[in-house]
Amino acid sequence: MGERVRDISKYVKATDLKHWIRRREPGATDTYAKKLVSRTIDAILELSKHRLAVRRKTERKNGLEYTERRLVLPSDADVPGETAGGD
Repeated sequence: MGERVRDISKYVKATDLKHWIRRREPGATDTYAKKLVSRTIDAILELSKHRLAVRRKTERKNGLEYTERRLVLPSDADVPGETAGGD
């Protein structure tokens, strides 16, 4: 059997990061924003000592199936500075 997937506390889609970069940086091309997202995700994984993870999820949009990268914070990840029970 496969590995048990941990519950997800929070996640952000790579495309959402790309759109955010394009809104914040006037003149940023789609290709440049994709490269920034990839570099950002790699840096976050390293800096978080892999407390975060990247998962690929298959989604459907306009009748087409595609795979979306997501930066995931598992619910059982120990995050320094986070307090239990509150935001």
